[in-house]
Amino acid sequence: MLDDSSTASGVYGEDGYSGTRLEEILPIQFDLERDNTSVALIIVLDKSGSMGGQKIELAKEASKAAVDVLLDDDLIGIIAFDYNYYWPVRRQRASNRSDIMQNVSMIIAGGETNIYPALREAHLSLTEVNAEVRHVILLSDGRSLPDDYEKLVETMAEEMMTVSTVAVGNGADRELLENIAKWGKG
Repeated sequence: MLDDSSTASGVYGEDGYSGTRLEEILPIQFDLERDNTSVALIIVLDKSGSMGGQKIELAKEASKAAVDVLLDDDLIGIIAFDYNYYWPVRRQRASNRSDIMQNVSMIIAGGETNIYPALREAHLSLTEVNAEVRHVILLSDGRSLPDDYEKLVETMAEEMMTVSTVAVGNGADRELLENIAKWGKG
Protein backbone atom coordinates (compact mmCIF):
# COMPACT_ATOMS: atom_id res chain seq x y z
CA MET A 1 0.00 0.00 0.00
CA LEU A 2 1.21 3.49 -0.79
CA ASP A 3 0.55 5.60 2.27
CA ASP A 4 0.66 9.35 2.74
CA SER A 5 4.08 9.19 4.38
CA SER A 6 5.80 7.57 1.38
CA THR A 7 8.17 9.67 -0.66
CA ALA A 8 9.43 9.37 -4.19
CA SER A 9 12.28 11.04 -5.99
CA GLY A 10 12.51 11.92 -9.66
CA VAL A 11 15.19 9.30 -10.38
CA TYR A 12 14.26 5.89 -11.78
CA GLY A 13 16.12 2.69 -12.49
CA GLU A 14 18.91 1.05 -10.56
CA ASP A 15 20.25 4.30 -9.11
CA GLY A 16 16.80 5.53 -8.15
CA TYR A 17 13.87 3.37 -7.03
CA SER A 18 15.70 0.04 -6.96
CA GLY A 19 15.47 -1.40 -3.46
CA THR A 20 13.05 1.30 -2.23
CA ARG A 21 9.57 1.10 -0.73
CA LEU A 22 8.11 2.10 -4.12
CA GLU A 23 9.71 -0.92 -5.79
CA GLU A 24 8.43 -3.13 -2.96
CA ILE A 25 4.87 -1.83 -3.45
CA LEU A 26 4.61 -1.93 -7.23
CA PRO A 27 4.31 -5.13 -9.25
CA ILE A 28 7.52 -4.23 -11.11
CA GLN A 29 11.25 -4.31 -10.38
CA PHE A 30 13.52 -1.36 -11.13
CA ASP A 31 16.77 -3.30 -11.47
CA LEU A 32 15.37 -6.08 -13.61
CA GLU A 33 17.47 -7.14 -16.56
CA ARG A 34 15.18 -8.62 -19.15
CA ASP A 35 15.32 -10.09 -22.59
CA ASN A 36 13.61 -8.59 -25.61
CA THR A 37 10.19 -9.95 -24.71
CA SER A 38 7.59 -7.55 -26.11
CA VAL A 39 5.54 -5.80 -23.43
CA ALA A 40 2.28 -3.85 -23.56
CA LEU A 41 1.41 -2.13 -20.28
CA ILE A 42 -1.75 -0.19 -19.49
CA ILE A 43 -1.83 1.74 -16.22
CA VAL A 44 -5.32 2.45 -14.90
CA LEU A 45 -4.91 5.37 -12.51
CA ASP A 46 -7.58 6.53 -10.07
CA LYS A 47 -7.84 10.34 -10.22
CA SER A 48 -11.00 10.64 -8.12
CA GLY A 49 -11.36 13.39 -5.52
CA SER A 50 -10.18 11.16 -2.69
CA MET A 51 -6.83 10.83 -4.49
CA GLY A 52 -6.08 14.54 -3.96
CA GLY A 53 -2.76 15.68 -2.50
CA GLN A 54 0.00 13.20 -1.74
CA LYS A 55 -1.87 10.14 -3.08
CA ILE A 56 -2.26 11.43 -6.64
CA GLU A 57 1.38 12.55 -6.65
CA LEU A 58 2.53 9.10 -5.52
CA ALA A 59 0.35 7.41 -8.14
CA LYS A 60 1.76 9.68 -10.86
CA GLU A 61 5.34 8.98 -9.71
CA ALA A 62 4.62 5.24 -9.70
CA SER A 63 3.27 5.52 -13.26
CA LYS A 64 6.36 7.43 -14.39
CA ALA A 65 8.62 4.87 -12.74
CA ALA A 66 6.85 2.04 -14.59
CA VAL A 67 7.29 3.89 -17.89
CA ASP A 68 10.96 4.44 -17.18
CA VAL A 69 11.76 0.72 -16.87
CA LEU A 70 10.13 -0.18 -20.18
CA LEU A 71 12.23 -0.69 -23.29
CA ASP A 72 11.80 1.89 -26.06
CA ASP A 73 9.79 -0.53 -28.25
CA ASP A 74 7.44 -1.57 -25.44
CA LEU A 75 3.91 -0.18 -25.51
CA ILE A 76 2.48 1.98 -22.72
CA GLY A 77 -0.93 3.52 -22.22
CA ILE A 78 -2.34 5.33 -19.21
CA ILE A 79 -6.04 5.61 -18.46
CA ALA A 80 -7.03 8.08 -15.74
CA PHE A 81 -10.47 7.69 -14.21
CA ASP A 82 -12.96 9.09 -11.78
CA TYR A 83 -16.62 8.40 -12.68
CA ASN A 84 -15.52 8.52 -16.35
CA TYR A 85 -12.15 7.78 -17.90
CA TYR A 86 -9.81 9.38 -20.41
CA TRP A 87 -6.41 8.61 -21.94
CA PRO A 88 -3.77 11.14 -20.80
CA VAL A 89 -1.36 8.78 -22.59
CA ARG A 90 -2.79 6.93 -25.59
CA ARG A 91 -1.13 3.57 -26.20
CA GLN A 92 2.27 4.25 -27.79
CA ARG A 93 5.92 3.26 -27.77
CA ALA A 94 7.70 3.93 -24.49
CA SER A 95 10.45 5.78 -26.36
CA ASN A 96 8.32 8.94 -26.20
CA ARG A 97 9.15 9.30 -22.49
CA SER A 98 9.30 13.09 -22.18
CA ASP A 99 5.77 13.58 -23.59
CA ILE A 100 4.46 10.66 -21.56
CA MET A 101 5.93 12.06 -18.33
CA GLN A 102 4.55 15.52 -19.08
CA ASN A 103 1.05 14.14 -19.72
CA VAL A 104 1.13 12.11 -16.49
CA SER A 105 2.22 15.20 -14.54
CA MET A 106 -0.90 17.05 -15.71
CA ILE A 107 -3.38 14.58 -14.16
CA ILE A 108 -5.52 16.31 -11.51
CA ALA A 109 -7.68 14.60 -8.88
CA GLY A 110 -11.45 15.10 -8.83
CA GLY A 111 -14.73 13.19 -9.12
CA GLU A 112 -16.24 9.90 -7.95
CA THR A 113 -14.53 6.47 -8.16
CA ASN A 114 -15.74 4.12 -10.92
CA ILE A 115 -13.09 1.54 -11.83
CA TYR A 116 -15.03 -0.76 -14.18
CA PRO A 117 -15.29 1.41 -17.34
CA ALA A 118 -11.57 2.22 -17.23
CA LEU A 119 -10.62 -1.42 -16.64
CA ARG A 120 -12.89 -2.49 -19.51
CA GLU A 121 -11.19 0.11 -21.74
CA ALA A 122 -7.76 -1.30 -20.79
CA HIS A 123 -9.02 -4.77 -21.76
CA LEU A 124 -10.32 -3.55 -25.12
CA SER A 125 -7.05 -1.75 -25.83
CA LEU A 126 -4.93 -4.81 -25.09
CA THR A 127 -7.04 -7.07 -27.32
CA GLU A 128 -5.68 -5.05 -30.26
CA VAL A 129 -2.04 -5.67 -29.26
CA ASN A 130 0.23 -8.51 -30.30
CA ALA A 131 2.74 -8.58 -27.43
CA GLU A 132 4.18 -11.47 -25.46
CA VAL A 133 3.31 -9.75 -22.18
CA ARG A 134 0.05 -7.80 -21.87
CA HIS A 135 -0.35 -6.35 -18.38
CA VAL A 136 -2.58 -3.89 -16.54
CA ILE A 137 -1.67 -2.13 -13.30
CA LEU A 138 -4.64 -0.63 -11.43
CA LEU A 139 -3.80 2.10 -8.87
CA SER A 140 -6.72 3.12 -6.64
CA ASP A 141 -7.46 4.44 -3.16
CA GLY A 142 -11.22 4.21 -3.08
CA ARG A 143 -14.35 2.18 -3.15
CA SER A 144 -15.80 1.83 -6.60
CA LEU A 145 -19.30 1.49 -7.90
CA PRO A 146 -20.29 -2.21 -8.11
CA ASP A 147 -20.03 -4.14 -11.37
CA ASP A 148 -19.07 -7.60 -12.66
CA TYR A 149 -15.31 -7.23 -12.11
CA GLU A 150 -14.82 -10.96 -11.75
CA LYS A 151 -16.19 -11.77 -15.22
CA LEU A 152 -14.20 -8.95 -16.87
CA VAL A 153 -10.88 -9.79 -15.22
CA GLU A 154 -11.26 -13.55 -15.68
CA THR A 155 -11.93 -12.91 -19.38
CA MET A 156 -8.73 -10.86 -19.50
CA ALA A 157 -6.80 -13.71 -17.87
CA GLU A 158 -8.27 -16.21 -20.37
CA GLU A 159 -6.97 -13.92 -23.14
CA MET A 160 -3.48 -14.07 -21.61
CA MET A 161 -3.59 -10.62 -19.99
CA THR A 162 -2.55 -10.12 -16.38
CA VAL A 163 -3.89 -7.53 -13.95
CA SER A 164 -2.09 -6.27 -10.84
CA THR A 165 -3.49 -3.83 -8.32
CA VAL A 166 -1.97 -1.30 -5.95
CA ALA A 167 -3.99 0.03 -3.00
CA VAL A 168 -3.10 3.68 -2.45
CA GLY A 169 -3.83 4.86 1.11
CA ASN A 170 -5.85 3.39 3.93
CA GLY A 171 -9.36 3.81 2.45
CA ALA A 172 -8.89 1.50 -0.52
CA ASP A 173 -11.30 -1.37 -1.07
CA ARG A 174 -8.66 -3.98 -0.34
CA GLU A 175 -11.03 -6.90 -0.84
CA LEU A 176 -11.97 -5.78 -4.36
CA LEU A 177 -8.38 -4.96 -5.30
CA GLU A 178 -7.08 -8.28 -3.95
CA ASN A 179 -9.79 -10.15 -5.87
CA ILE A 180 -9.02 -8.28 -9.09
CA ALA A 181 -5.33 -9.21 -8.74
CA LYS A 182 -6.25 -12.83 -7.97
CA TRP A 183 -8.70 -13.11 -10.88
CA GLY A 184 -6.20 -11.33 -13.14
CA LYS A 185 -3.25 -13.54 -12.10
CA GLY A 186 -1.31 -10.37 -11.30
